[in-house]
Amino acid sequence: PQQKEEKERLKMINSLKKGDKVVTLGGVIGTVVKVDDSEVMLRTGPGTLIKFEKSAIRKKIGEVKEVEKSS
Repeated sequence: PQQKEEKERLKMINSLKKGDKVVTLGGVIGTVVKVDDSEVMLRTGPGTLIKFEKSAIRKKIGEVKEVEKSS
C-alpha cells in the first residue's frame, strides 16, 4: 500500500502545472506559479513567492481520493 501511495504521489508531482493549489510536507499552502525540472515556485500570499523542491509537495488541494471501506 505504501509503494502504491508513493507511486501516485510521484505521478501527481510530475503532473504539477501553473495554477494548481498544493500543500507541502511542511503544511505550507500555495498556488503553483512556475514548475522546473526539480523545483516548484508557490505563491503563498499577495507578493509572497517561495521556491520548493518538487519532492516537498504532499498533495493537491481539492483532489478527491478514494477511501476504501473496511468491514
